Amino acid sequence: VHGSYLGRLQTALMDGIEEVENAPEDTGAESHAHAFLPKPGDVIACDFRPEEAPAGGAGDIADATAGTQAEAPAPPDTLKIMSWNIHRGYNVKSIVNEIALADPDILFLQEVDMNCDRTDALDVGGEIARALSLNLVFACEFEEIYSPLRKPADQGGGVSGSCILSKHDFGQVRGIVHKVRPVEWEFPGPLVNEPRQGLHITPFVTVKTPL
Repeated sequence: VHGSYLGRLQTALMDGIEEVENAPEDTGAESHAHAFLPKPGDVIACDFRPEEAPAGGAGDIADATAGTQAEAPAPPDTLKIMSWNIHRGYNVKSIVNEIALADPDILFLQEVDMNCDRTDALDVGGEIARALSLNLVFACEFEEIYSPLRKPADQGGGVSGSCILSKHDFGQVRGIVHKVRPVEWEFPGPLVNEPRQGLHITPFVTVKTPL
């Protein structure tokens, strides 16, 4: 899926993958910029990589000196993998710059906001994937409830979760819901001024690498 992350979504549910065709209508109350947000447990995917050049296009360049077609570069024999808890995604530009310097083939991100006031109502995972031209899967864990209990720097209004990003194609896409829950956010959330509801889920994908 190329283009807008929230405009063209694939929702990978636990029993399979189905396309989201109709976003729910805006309710008006406590609305925060987007008419559609995933629910806890949803896994969505969007490909921000550029379209491949058509056959016979710029990729087929003849070597004028040798008079033969230039050989494609050999595939790498290693992969760079990076994992980072970005703590909601404050200062996305700096995060993008750090990731660009590392240049990972596969990237795991934790605590990723989507449409929360505290991170300027940005789709943080989508912003990173768009800036770096990466394939993206986002697993929604929690609805970050908009509440007067929260400080401005912690204000919700959206959702949060985890991402897997890659330069390569994805095969199977799903989420793994964890039975072990070290923290029950529905109980301590309001006590720490961060009311939320949801579940613990990890995105799971198979990555089609050149190795």
